Amino acid sequence: NEGDEASTLENKVPGEIKLTDANGDGLITPDDRVVLGSTVPDFYGGLTNRFEFKGIDLSFFLYFKVGHMIQSNIHNGYNQLQGRYNNLDVDYWTVFNPSNEAPRPNENQTFAKNGSTMTYFDGSFLKLRNVTIGYTLPAPVIDWLKISSCRIYFTGHNLWYASKYQANDPETTLNSGSYRYEVGVGAGPASRLFLTGINVTF
Repeated sequence: NEGDEASTLENKVPGEIKLTDANGDGLITPDDRVVLGSTVPDFYGGLTNRFEFKGIDLSFFLYFKVGHMIQSNIHNGYNQLQGRYNNLDVDYWTVFNPSNEAPRPNENQTFAKNGSTMTYFDGSFLKLRNVTIGYTLPAPVIDWLKISSCRIYFTGHNLWYASKYQANDPETTLNSGSYRYEVGVGAGPASRLFLTGINVTF
């Protein structure tokens, strides 16, 4: 009948998000839901090392997670595309720019239909957790100062990261339960810290 025929169609126009008929039955129903990924990374780890040369020392710590998925509420709350509020800079669909990156703007619709499908991202990242560079004063200077040793150092934390997820630091997540991780609208990147100091032994 007419109702059954309508249920087989999404009635979408060009530039709108089209869902996949995953089970091939000609219907878009909850049975077409698929598991996109897991919040548990396939593997994770770190690398640390220290180098010394003529009184100069350098140490660093790299940390990574690979193969997990995050949900970005930034791409939900700031991806409205109706032109009344600040929005993410996205390559949205138009007649002259038929891209598949983001749906077409619609002044009569605050949120794109099925827009939540665009909030899931690969959360893999590589991060430079910290770097420390130091200099130990040579023996003649130490003797002149009448101390046992002196080391001057500079440390930086969270200086750099690389990730496919570009809207924010993918490690800055809000745990909303045991089943997913969300990057919240109010979440910011991990703080970048700088520290300098002197270690003196008398």
